[in-house]
Amino acid sequence: MICAMFPDFLEALARVTLFKAMPTDTEIEDYGCSETGEYFDRLVKEGALKGWNASHKVDWQVEQEEGREIEDTLDKFLNLVVHRLDLDMSGKVDKKDWHIASGHN
Repeated sequence: MICAMFPDFLEALARVTLFKAMPTDTEIEDYGCSETGEYFDRLVKEGALKGWNASHKVDWQVEQEEGREIEDTLDKFLNLVVHRLDLDMSGKVDKKDWHIASGHN
């Protein structure tokens, strides 16, 4: 397939959540964070990401049948994507972020 229709793109985003572990609301709150991106940043900063990944292995077949609600995991995944793209930490992804990413500070 060379291109995808918008519904296909949305389905692909949702399916990513079957393969990538996302923290629960409780994990995020217990770690003193307000959102997924901040939570993963703290794990990286503290050198705990590898251990977290090891303890949160995902079996996509189990996730598809018995896993968490897609609304929860997709919301967390999209938050993480926006957090990673928001290089100036303004709360939104805009032209300034792409300018920073291109190395033209």
